[in-house]
Amino acid sequence: MAVRSRKPYSTPKRTTRSKKSDNKKLDVTTRIRVDEIRLNDSDSLDTSFLEGRVERQSRKNTKKVTENILKDNSDKIRKLKIIKRLFFTIALVMCIILLIILLINFIKKIDFSKKSNTTNTDIVQKKETKDIDDNFLFVGDFGTEEFNFDNFDLDYHYVKKTDKKLTTEKLNDDLNDYIYKYNPSIVFLQVGIIDLDEDKSIDEIIDNYGKIIDSIKENRSYAEIYIESIYPINRDIDDFDDDIIKSDIDNDDIKKLNSRLKKLAEEKKVKYIDLFSALENKGKLDETYTDNGYLLNDDGYKQVYKYIIKYTKDN
Repeated sequence: MAVRSRKPYSTPKRTTRSKKSDNKKLDVTTRIRVDEIRLNDSDSLDTSFLEGRVERQSRKNTKKVTENILKDNSDKIRKLKIIKRLFFTIALVMCIILLIILLINFIKKIDFSKKSNTTNTDIVQKKETKDIDDNFLFVGDFGTEEFNFDNFDLDYHYVKKTDKKLTTEKLNDDLNDYIYKYNPSIVFLQVGIIDLDEDKSIDEIIDNYGKIIDSIKENRSYAEIYIESIYPINRDIDDFDDDIIKSDIDNDDIKKLNSRLKKLAEEKKVKYIDLFSALENKGKLDETYTDNGYLLNDDGYKQVYKYIIKYTKDN
């Protein structure tokens, strides 16, 4: 940068008062020479110290503002974290409560019924309830099929499901059709003599009976089960039909089977109705209760009905 030349500073001349003008007012004029170049020489001033001070002050202020911002943000972040934790805690608790409710409802709706040991794969499951109307179901062979309930003054709802040639094996294989779909409160089982007629052993009959009882308890646990004994027969009656019951079956075989059925009822904790004793006379079917030696007449079924009502009312 070119340096301006400066004129030397000179002392202003003073005017002296002449003696002649001592008595006059002096006109003093003081003239100062102002160097405009020096007054306007701001470009040549060193202001770095001022700039440094401003910069330091600026950094200090910036740092303070930043710290304040960070402090404020830290407080806000901490509060947000607390709110976030609280929200997730509440959400987790609500989810746990919801899961517990769903689990309880699921458990309530679970059908604890299992498949019975039968070949039937089409079992109808119905919701179990303790408060059900009396619904009596009579399941059996020709003995139950000929039981005409219309002849009696029944004060409860009943269903009769029979087959003249019903065996324990056939019943066990189709429990849905014979029992479950009726949703009974009491089940009367009177089956077994056709098994004897088909040369099934007593052990096999009892085994099938056990499976039937277990299946009913699993699928209709509220239902009471009654096993009716096999009715006696009377071959001395003229119209006895050997085509229905073979000649090699007698009352001793029936009594043996009934004895095992009674024992099974005790083991399975179900009721046993001894109709053999109610219908027999001298070890065979009382002729006053039958017209052909194996089927009961109206008097015979009155006797059966009397025992059924007695057992159901007493128990």
